[in-house]
Amino acid sequence: MLRRAKQLKTAVLRDPVLENLDQLAPAMREVVDYLVSSVKNDTEKDVAKKLIEHVKASPTGTLPFVVVWILDFFVRRPVPGMYAKCVHIAESSREQLGIRPIALLSRSYKQVQWVRSQKERWSNHSPWDRRAIIWAASVLPDDERKHWCGLVRDTSTDPVDQAVAISAKSAMNS
Repeated sequence: MLRRAKQLKTAVLRDPVLENLDQLAPAMREVVDYLVSSVKNDTEKDVAKKLIEHVKASPTGTLPFVVVWILDFFVRRPVPGMYAKCVHIAESSREQLGIRPIALLSRSYKQVQWVRSQKERWSNHSPWDRRAIIWAASVLPDDERKHWCGLVRDTSTDPVDQAVAISAKSAMNS
């Protein structure tokens, strides 16, 4: 039903979905896909608050897969003023999820300082976390991004890291 509602681009299910996040936890991927497609600028703050509230107050909101998908909502649809709350949630789930969600949020919210803070220690992380940090470098200013991504490409022994660095290096800084 959520997939069809997404195809139809209807907001009819938004309120019932947000009121039943606990029951819909097993389908959180579809919930987030639907919400990303149905949320308009005038309702995004309300939806964002409900999602944050769910993670903080609900027993199902603490499940790692639910946290990942809810954070994915904010990665795909950055809501102004929500970065600090999202990073707090990602930090509290860091043991289970690593820093990948933080890196992706930092890219979506254009948090250059966070990316810069990771440039010296990116290689100390797990593969998915490393790649997310490299990808987040696409928010750096052009010269800095091209230099650092070139350095990553030349020093990494992992071909996937190298490919992500090449992609981030050529990414438009918008």
